[in-house]
Amino acid sequence: MTQDNESVTIDPSINEYLESKGYISLNYYNLFWIFVLCSVVGIISETLYQLIVFDRYELRAGLVWGPFSPIYGIGGVLFTIALNRFWDKNVIVIFAVSMLLGSALEFSASWIMETMFGIISWDYSGTFGSIQGRTNFAFGMMWGAFGLIWVRVALPWVLRVIDLIPRRYHITVTTAMSIFMAMNIMVTIVAIDRQYERLNDIPASNPIQSICDEYFPDEWLKQRFPNVTMDISRSIR
Repeated sequence: MTQDNESVTIDPSINEYLESKGYISLNYYNLFWIFVLCSVVGIISETLYQLIVFDRYELRAGLVWGPFSPIYGIGGVLFTIALNRFWDKNVIVIFAVSMLLGSALEFSASWIMETMFGIISWDYSGTFGSIQGRTNFAFGMMWGAFGLIWVRVALPWVLRVIDLIPRRYHITVTTAMSIFMAMNIMVTIVAIDRQYERLNDIPASNPIQSICDEYFPDEWLKQRFPNVTMDISRSIR
């Protein structure tokens, strides 16, 4: 792959993808913006699903700032990496790999949140093909369809959207957004960890904990993450 020396661009990636060479450049620039866009599109899709199916508006944010749901961002990155070199293979193969990958991601995310913080964001217990309530057959099928649509249809358009950032601003904009997202993730983890401590009746003992108590109290977190419940008895900490 040839790129100019001025900046890291994704133009060659788009061309290679559209010319059916079977891969895109898995560099930080591409994968980071795929993560960001999927985080936003994922939360919009889930919000619309709740509105259409259950007739209720519920913004299922995953971070304390902005319309981001990182599980969708991570999913987009993992699907891109896993399916990158055989996107043009048989649809059954792509579907099966996507189903297994998505189900593993959903199971792992549920297990980590529950064991670390006692957080339960979804529970599929009692549904067909449920695996400890963390994932099930229906959502596995959804992940399979998502992976197939993602790699066959959506990815070239996502790359075009990413390429709307002027080349001379690639490094500046990506660096600034990377810092923001890193802080967003870090603050979210700290705020949730402090909520866990409050449920265990642990008083604030440092400035960071006091700031969390002031700016991210339990009621605020409940409104921000309405689908999340925290049961400290489920945590292994």
